[in-house]
Amino acid sequence: MVPPEWYRDADADAAVSASRRSIDEIRGLGSSLVQPIITPRFIPACSDAALAGLGELAADTGVTVQTHAAESDWQHGAVMERTGLRDVHALESFGLLRDHTVLAHGTHVDASDLSRLAATGAGVSHCPLSNSYFANAVFPARRVLDAGVRVGLGTDVAGGPSASLWHNAAHAVTVSRMLSDGVDPDGAVHRGDVRIDAATAMWMATSGGAELVGLPVGLLAIGRRFDALQVVVDDRSGVRSVSPESRAHDDIAAEWLERVMRAPDVRAVWVDGIAVV
Repeated sequence: MVPPEWYRDADADAAVSASRRSIDEIRGLGSSLVQPIITPRFIPACSDAALAGLGELAADTGVTVQTHAAESDWQHGAVMERTGLRDVHALESFGLLRDHTVLAHGTHVDASDLSRLAATGAGVSHCPLSNSYFANAVFPARRVLDAGVRVGLGTDVAGGPSASLWHNAAHAVTVSRMLSDGVDPDGAVHRGDVRIDAATAMWMATSGGAELVGLPVGLLAIGRRFDALQVVVDDRSGVRSVSPESRAHDDIAAEWLERVMRAPDVRAVWVDGIAVV
């Protein structure tokens, strides 16, 4: 794959120099909310020299790395053909698999990839709606979490009809059920219970994402920034056949969480303690 000329830097040195200038200018803003990040598009769109140079830049500046990895069968095959390595291992060889490196998608990761992700502190931004359009696979969120790999929830706003993190949380639950039960009645492949529930999806959208990028957000706790939403749920839509008093507290909490996730009515938003909506 050769990107069109208008999409390319003049050479690897120009790409790395531009990234360094971007880092300096963003840090010069002095903002606690806006931070630089090193973003090679993905291996097929970058030369080896550019990837190695960006890896050195990440080591020199301590800036977090983000890139697409193991997203589609095409990308997986292209990286294997070019480097002889799986995507995750190739990124590590270029110095780009670091603590808090964010790999978008990761639908084609295997056990060896998960081992390297866990060991380096890198992780995956799960973009379920985008994956349904472009990834040729379902991201095995439960298996990746069980392997001790950091997972946050993403939207990949260029890939899919909704940039809503709420919608992607709901979609993450849905696609995990399809992965667990199969989609073809003539040749279903049942992988056991690899489903995730609403609580796990919400965790990925909050605490999981915070752990992935290494920021003190995602949880209402001492020492964390106060990033929060005020959400209203209308409970006048019907009468339950089982009274709340007869149900376990965890069941009720799970039901309410699912309702909030699938039909949010956001009334207020705070970012670092400041009301912005």
